Amino acid sequence: MRRLVSIVSLTFLLSLTALLAQSPQVPLVATPPMGWNSWDSYSLTITEPQFKDNVQWLDKHLKSFGWQYVVIDEGWYLRGC
Repeated sequence: MRRLVSIVSLTFLLSLTALLAQSPQVPLVATPPMGWNSWDSYSLTITEPQFKDNVQWLDKHLKSFGWQYVVIDEGWYLRGC
């Protein structure tokens, strides 16, 4: 019985491997999602002018390398921040 289970398991794994080898490969993206997050530099203290300055700098210097996101993180949901 143990040998039968081993043979069935091996057959299944070999069949699966053959199936995966025949399926088309999904191309990988050139870069991961790349962006800047305000938390890393400003914590809860970022202001609108600071954010806009960072957006302009990233657009000028990093956009051509694939950077595409600018995020205000942490504190936006708190009252009085």
